[in-house]
Amino acid sequence: MNFYKIFINIALLIIAPNIVLAVEPINSKTENRVYVGLTWGLNSNVNYLPDLSFGVRSMRLDSDNFSNGADLSLLVKYQNSQFIDSVRLLYVGGSRDTQINLGGGYSFSKNSPFAATYLQIPNIRIGTDYLVNDREFNSNIEVNNLGRLGSFSECPFNDYRIVPEQYQATVNDRTVVRTRYLCVKVSH
Repeated sequence: MNFYKIFINIALLIIAPNIVLAVEPINSKTENRVYVGLTWGLNSNVNYLPDLSFGVRSMRLDSDNFSNGADLSLLVKYQNSQFIDSVRLLYVGGSRDTQINLGGGYSFSKNSPFAATYLQIPNIRIGTDYLVNDREFNSNIEVNNLGRLGSFSECPFNDYRIVPEQYQATVNDRTVVRTRYLCVKVSH
């Protein structure tokens, strides 16, 4: 009889923490988007007729609003009978509102690989490509339909709801207050 009581107590010790862990911060969610944009070059030969960009972006958004992911895009120029001008693959990281884009690609019109650095805010991306073969920078600005990243607005279970929680974190030797979101079981 004592063996069963010990077994039940051990089982409860193992199971109980898992029940409590059901009220954890939402770790992350993935947001996939297809987008289109209008791109203008900012070099000395500014063209007022924009080029078209088409892309796909996959972003992971953490519950403390940090985001990271990847962006794959094509730039289409319809001037000088050139169709696909370049392809690029970028790492994207930052917050829901502002992301840094770092990566590279290949320019078919210049026959050159390039390194790329951009800043993305809702609906606007500005930055530059460094063409390796020509050793030159090509800066541009893009207006696109990549608005602000989504937020945690729902829990994965029907009987749970989102509750914001503020906590302190140390960033660059400073204490800041951040918000994360918890899925909390609704009591009936």
